[in-house]
Amino acid sequence: MSAPTHYGRFEVLFPIASGGMAEVYAAGVRREGGFDEFVAVKRLLPALVADADSITMFRDEAQITSQLRHPNIVETREVGHEGDEHFLIMELVVGATLYQLAVNALDSSGAALPYPLACEMLAQAADGLQHAHEVRDASGRKLQVVHRDVSPQNILVGTDGRVRVADFGIARALMRSTQTRAGQMKGKVGYVSPEHARGEPLDGRADVFALGTVAWETLTGRSLFNTGDIVSTLQRVHDLDIPSVRSLRKEIPAGVADTVMWALQRDPTRRCPSAADFARGLRAAVPNRPSPDEIAEYVRENGGKELRFIREKLRDARGATKRTRRKDVRRRLPRSRTMWIIGGLGLLAWLAVGAMVVSNMSSGDEHPDAIHVGTPPR
Repeated sequence: MSAPTHYGRFEVLFPIASGGMAEVYAAGVRREGGFDEFVAVKRLLPALVADADSITMFRDEAQITSQLRHPNIVETREVGHEGDEHFLIMELVVGATLYQLAVNALDSSGAALPYPLACEMLAQAADGLQHAHEVRDASGRKLQVVHRDVSPQNILVGTDGRVRVADFGIARALMRSTQTRAGQMKGKVGYVSPEHARGEPLDGRADVFALGTVAWETLTGRSLFNTGDIVSTLQRVHDLDIPSVRSLRKEIPAGVADTVMWALQRDPTRRCPSAADFARGLRAAVPNRPSPDEIAEYVRENGGKELRFIREKLRDARGATKRTRRKDVRRRLPRSRTMWIIGGLGLLAWLAVGAMVVSNMSSGDEHPDAIHVGTPPR
């Protein structure tokens, strides 16, 4: 079953990504002068619309993300259900995933991301996670949200210089209807905390460990736990002797290395206690923080083919409206010529009595802004 052409007032433009549970499309609002708003539409896969558990999980994600309002979290703007279609309308961020930026840096220069940029990106992601961990409902009850899938492809860096945490699809929260079964683990194995791997109750510190893993890999350009095999990866999560990032990259400040190792403590009681503390530790160790403009410029220059794809598609979408308008004008030309002939005869008649009438018309265009979904690291 193909996607509908419209979700409410949003017209589907092109596909962005597809996963095991949902697919994502870029969409926009068409006006007379062109598209003036772009969004991402996350749609439950057609194969799952008859599966009650999948529908419940999708609704859980909608309920959780609709509670989250923070500059460093992808915003859910609308939740929709029409017939068999279950969908979320989300902000569309033009940019790249942290994973893509890290890979592109290695491919282009053979080195990891510049550490000041990487640390600020990671700190912004931590800011978003802290909000999720602390969010409360209208009654003031803490919702105890845990992302459970913090990974490089779920950290988006926009061409506006802002980082956003994405995909709370398997997040745990008090209001969630579906619960993880005993012995079942959700999340990417290479980024789970030891307590997550053991199936124990989780709090925000599990996300801190995952972000610490992302930080270690981003700063070194190497994989930490992931071997490509689930069993051996989980074994490394439990017992790998984790080297300091400074042992692999000497220019990294000691404070950054210490903060990353603090986040990677296997015992939650000895681990960095919050995402906010992790962000503070990184920023204190890198006093000359990159500006949003510096981050934005880096993303534009190093976003790679994924970013080029999104920008070209959006450019085409904006131009499609203008091309359609030009075709409409051409189709009206014969009628226009007829009207000029009639008008000319009328003019002669008016000249006979000493009068003349002239009329004119004009029009204009405007354009918008937009998110990107990445591919999982291996």
